[in-house]
Amino acid sequence: MIVAQLLTSIFLVQRAHTGGLDNAADFTALCTVYNQYAKKDTIAAKIQTKTASELTEEIQKLNISTATESWFDNKDGNFTTQGKVTDQEGLDAWRKQAKAAVEKPKTGDHIFERLAPGQIRDKTNKAIAELAARAIQLQSDYEEAAQREKTAVADAQAALTYAMFGAGKRAFDKNKYNSGQAHRTNLCGNGNTGDKAAGDALADAFICLCTGQTGNAQNDCHNGLTKRVQNSGDQTDAANQAWKDIPPICTKMSPPTTVTATTIKIATAALLSRIGALNNDATSEHGRFTLGKTEDGNCDGTAGSKQCINYKQQMTSGTDTLTWLQQLYAAQEKLREAKEAAVEADQIGRQISGLSATARSAYLEAQHAINNPIKETNIKPPATKITKEEDCSKHTEQNVCVDPCKWNENATDKTKKCSLDPKKAAEQATQSTGTEDKKEEKCTGKKQGDCEKDSGCKWDGKECKDSSILVNKQFALSVVSAFVALLF
Repeated sequence: MIVAQLLTSIFLVQRAHTGGLDNAADFTALCTVYNQYAKKDTIAAKIQTKTASELTEEIQKLNISTATESWFDNKDGNFTTQGKVTDQEGLDAWRKQAKAAVEKPKTGDHIFERLAPGQIRDKTNKAIAELAARAIQLQSDYEEAAQREKTAVADAQAALTYAMFGAGKRAFDKNKYNSGQAHRTNLCGNGNTGDKAAGDALADAFICLCTGQTGNAQNDCHNGLTKRVQNSGDQTDAANQAWKDIPPICTKMSPPTTVTATTIKIATAALLSRIGALNNDATSEHGRFTLGKTEDGNCDGTAGSKQCINYKQQMTSGTDTLTWLQQLYAAQEKLREAKEAAVEADQIGRQISGLSATARSAYLEAQHAINNPIKETNIKPPATKITKEEDCSKHTEQNVCVDPCKWNENATDKTKKCSLDPKKAAEQATQSTGTEDKKEEKCTGKKQGDCEKDSGCKWDGKECKDSSILVNKQFALSVVSAFVALLF
């Protein structure tokens, strides 16, 4: 769509004229480039550096909300030396920041509530602190990329201004049109060889094509453009008045909504394609390096026949260049650099957001565990059954009369041939009591290392206990560990 609009606006006017508008096609091409300059303020940095600190704000607050008491109070002694405060101002600022970070808001959820001290908070903070450190590092990279984009955008805007008005100029330089400086002859490249001054600024091309020197212009560029800028004397006011008529006309020619490297490239290519198009000089050594109409390559400003600008010196000498063209190329390159920097900053911003999301998940897991602790439950193992006399006497077959029962074929009571063996019964009772004692004794007193090696024991953080009667009350930060592992 952009290509079609630009090319249509230029080439619809490419037809023969017998009077006015002979330079209309070249004028339109010049206006297309002018409109890139006129709309340069539409080029804006997509990334704002002020948002960099906002990206890490959440993760830094989460780090404070889970920090140790020492860190929360004085940043682990960062403002003290040997217990004495050396930076009271810094300490006060830190405490104010820490307090504000975890302060309950007047409305909404308390999303940065400071967690209660303990093993859960300490382990959670260790993970979040690592995430926060990475986020701070990325914040620096983000700010650097955002600044590169901002600088590239400013450079592109400056290059467009340079192309239009020349080095160091921010507006039309009327002072050049004074016989004491480079007057019209030089600026328009008068003569078949051209002139070095002709390639400095595109604004001069408008004057050369749209004003007469020997008389008033004859609407050669556009209806109403009939000013005259002579070759001698002080022509600053004449040139300035002629220039004032041009921008209002150009800006009506469908300027781009937003200037991009592509719109500049298309406008530049369209203008270059017009060089030589209105030159009717048949002398091959003169070449056709002009914008505007001429019959012999001469751009002396003869009204109605030689209103043109000659770029032969810039396009054939090998030493001089079209300064405005180089600046248009530079503007394109700077906008490409700006786009790359913006993409880079956006990607870094997404990484920081991911780290914050991970820290938030870790915080919520810890908060839930602290607010909903798992109660310690003593699980008693099933009691060992003690065989009694009646348990034995009910057996009437020898094959099922087993310890601690004893079979007596010659028993007086034939219905009680299976009876309890007193000796075996005593041993059974002793073993049952001993087992319970040993379960407790085998873990009691063990050091942490030995306790953790014994599958039947469990270290509860203070002492070794039998794993069968202890439910692990430590919060498993497996979710946090998994997140951190994925990120690092």
